[in-house]
Amino acid sequence: MAAVRIPQYQQQVATPGGEIAGAQGRGISPFNIETGGFQRFEQDLKRAREETDINNANAEISAEEPRAQLALATKFNDVTTAWTPDQKPVPEQMFEFIDQYRAEAETRITNPRAKQLMAERANKFKTQYGLEGFAFQQKAEVDLRVGTYESTYQNIADLSSTNPSLFAGELARANAVVMQDSQIPARMKDEFIRKQSQAAAMKVAKAQSELNPHETFALANALLGVSEPVLKMPAGTASDLYADIARVESGGRLYDDAGKILRGPAITKADGSTEFAYGRYQLLEGSAKKVAGDLGMDWKPDVFFRERTGNPQLDAETDQYHEALGRGYIDEQQQSFGGNPILVAAAHNMGAGATKGWAMGVPYQTQSGKWWYPKQPMDMAAMPTETRKYIEKLGPVSERKLDTVVNTAAEDATAFRLLSTEDLIAVRGAAQSNLAELQRQRDAANAINKDLFKSRITDIEVAAKNGDAVQIPPDDELLTYLGPAQAALTKQRLMGYQSMAGALKRLPGLSNAELQATADMPDPAGADDRENRQFIRDTVAKQATTILAERKADPGKASMSSEMVQTAYSGYVSASQAVQQAGKQVTPEQLDQLNTAKSNFFKASFAQQRQWGIAEPKLPAAVVEDIATGFRTQFAGGDVTSATMRMQNLPRELGSFDAIQQVGNKTGDLGWFAMEGVPPETMTLLHAATIQKPDEMAKLLPDGVKKTDVEKAVAVAFAPLTQTFSVPDIDGAGDAVTAGRYLNGGKALATQYLVSGQASSAKEAATMAYQALYAEREAVVDGYRVPRNFEPAKVQEGLRRRLQNLPPAAMYLRAPAPGLTEGESRTNILRNVQKNGRWVTNETGDGVYLMVAGRPALDAAGKPIWAAFSNVVTEPEPTADRARAETAANRFRYGRQ
Repeated sequence: MAAVRIPQYQQQVATPGGEIAGAQGRGISPFNIETGGFQRFEQDLKRAREETDINNANAEISAEEPRAQLALATKFNDVTTAWTPDQKPVPEQMFEFIDQYRAEAETRITNPRAKQLMAERANKFKTQYGLEGFAFQQKAEVDLRVGTYESTYQNIADLSSTNPSLFAGELARANAVVMQDSQIPARMKDEFIRKQSQAAAMKVAKAQSELNPHETFALANALLGVSEPVLKMPAGTASDLYADIARVESGGRLYDDAGKILRGPAITKADGSTEFAYGRYQLLEGSAKKVAGDLGMDWKPDVFFRERTGNPQLDAETDQYHEALGRGYIDEQQQSFGGNPILVAAAHNMGAGATKGWAMGVPYQTQSGKWWYPKQPMDMAAMPTETRKYIEKLGPVSERKLDTVVNTAAEDATAFRLLSTEDLIAVRGAAQSNLAELQRQRDAANAINKDLFKSRITDIEVAAKNGDAVQIPPDDELLTYLGPAQAALTKQRLMGYQSMAGALKRLPGLSNAELQATADMPDPAGADDRENRQFIRDTVAKQATTILAERKADPGKASMSSEMVQTAYSGYVSASQAVQQAGKQVTPEQLDQLNTAKSNFFKASFAQQRQWGIAEPKLPAAVVEDIATGFRTQFAGGDVTSATMRMQNLPRELGSFDAIQQVGNKTGDLGWFAMEGVPPETMTLLHAATIQKPDEMAKLLPDGVKKTDVEKAVAVAFAPLTQTFSVPDIDGAGDAVTAGRYLNGGKALATQYLVSGQASSAKEAATMAYQALYAEREAVVDGYRVPRNFEPAKVQEGLRRRLQNLPPAAMYLRAPAPGLTEGESRTNILRNVQKNGRWVTNETGDGVYLMVAGRPALDAAGKPIWAAFSNVVTEPEPTADRARAETAANRFRYGRQ
């Protein structure tokens, strides 16, 4: 160990004079040193050596100290973490560890003094950790018991969440057990019981706010001292609410003094627009229209706004219409607000949306755009003055404390009574939110159920209209989903459908004339059950009008309601799809199948239409479009021959001039020419001529030939044909459209001949065009057109003989001429017909009508006289008897003159 230097005892040094230099710096004689100073020196030196030894021991222990502290802290954490009541106490475990650690540490310490200090330090550790261990042991045991009690309170809360009446008894028992537990310090018990009781109460209240939000909301309001308005209705029953609201709204009046529908003051909306309310119940037009739809009624503005007419039947209809709409609107509000008259009245005055906000005590906006902020649910102070006065007109309004209705002292309310004001407000807010959510879910469910129920009603109505047996829903179901007013109307309507199912079933099978008579049938007479009979009449008439309109708009499509026609159409579609899919690989068998299926469909559809009384049936618009599309596609693809032949067969397949006209109007001039028999090679030239603009084609004409030259030449060449179209036909008018089509076609074709060099002059080109476009197929004879395959000369001679062979008895006679017999009158008519009659080609081109002075000559049955080309060529020569009859007629005529 190094020597410790003590400054006050520095080594003495002799001075030059033989003196010793002392600590005070003056020289003294060496023989004069006192012995006491040496004793003090030795004592000081001993003390210094002891301190040095202690310092050295402390230094050695200090090196061990951090390791000891860490080991002890770690061990204490281990034994407290793993401590359980059945293990050794914490202090004893720590004492054993301290003794063990001291023994191990002494082996590392060499200084005896350090070993002694280590033993003292170990005793201090025992004291420290002993106290901490005892404190931990006591706290752990208390925490263990407290944790058990916390679980007990949680179990009480869980048990009481669905049955709050159990809460009071279970809580009292748990509190008594805690108070009697001697192992829990007395100072902890009150605070522990208070916190656990409130936590359990809050859990029960929160659970109730979800399970029973309405009861929770009412109970919280009662404990918070909230009140609600109560309306004492004069009538005292909800069923009289209709009359009470009508009394307040309009005094029960439907009309004003001028006899017009009563109109309320203007209502200014948030966007600045205005609306008016009308009638006994003062309904807005939009609300009335919506209610009419909800009730399954037609919206009839002519009835809703109709003035008083003085006609009892019409005025009764107006009154009943307004009454049904008003009651239906009130029914909807009753369903939305649980029948509460204050809420129903408020909704009628300021709207359902604003009323819901006011009822829940949340900010809401009225129709005028103003915001209101209630302090509590149904806060009368936070309501427009107009609405408040409106409600007060229904009856006196009083404030009722909710605790007079809700038993706040009941055991079910125990949990709520333990809550603070802040907690009660929080629970009420949760209940309010849950109520709103439940209302939303209820509204959504009601809307879905109502829609489903309406779908059922619709299905029932459809079944009844088809003549099927139907079952009317029970009254309670009708009331649940529709309300009283709508339920009554719906039941009446369904009963009407039941009684008229047979009539509706027969409608599709009636002819057009019968349908028109049904649509025009008069209103029922008499007052007995008149409303129901009027409903049946209106429904049947409306259905008849609808069917008739569908037949007139598209008779071909309407005919497909027939199962026979629908089956034929399905076959036609299948065959057509097969041909389209085959494309260029289409087989003759497939084409034959298509033609057969198409012909069957045409026959079935036209037969159904003729059964309805349609003389000239039509194709469905979709079928016409399909034919036209196929024609144009083939032409555009260069398959002119197939397209032309396809169209040439159509007139014979259709057999209906109106149907032919449908196709012609859709396919244009080329389609008409193809159906009229223009050969494919001519159609190719026409197509080539029409795909270019006329002005462009005119520029290609040879030198010296003008566009006007072509037009004049074509007009001359086509004159015989165009003149026949100008002659009035059986309808009393000529066919200028067809004449124009041939002239346009002739111009285009003649121009093509000139441009291609096939003709050298306009006259030659026009003659060629006339020949190719018409003359090769037909001839004009005596002003009518005859197909060349009927040999026009023979037809001309046959028609002359037919006219000569007409007997007087074949003439139509409305009444005999004055002074003449019936036979004489018919003879005169025949003479006029034979003298002035002329034949006119019919619509289908297979025969002629006999016309006199622009009007058709009629046979004895009153029908136009006509002749088929195929028959007149075999007409016999007039017999000798007929010649003698003609002679007698002449003598009679001359005798009269």
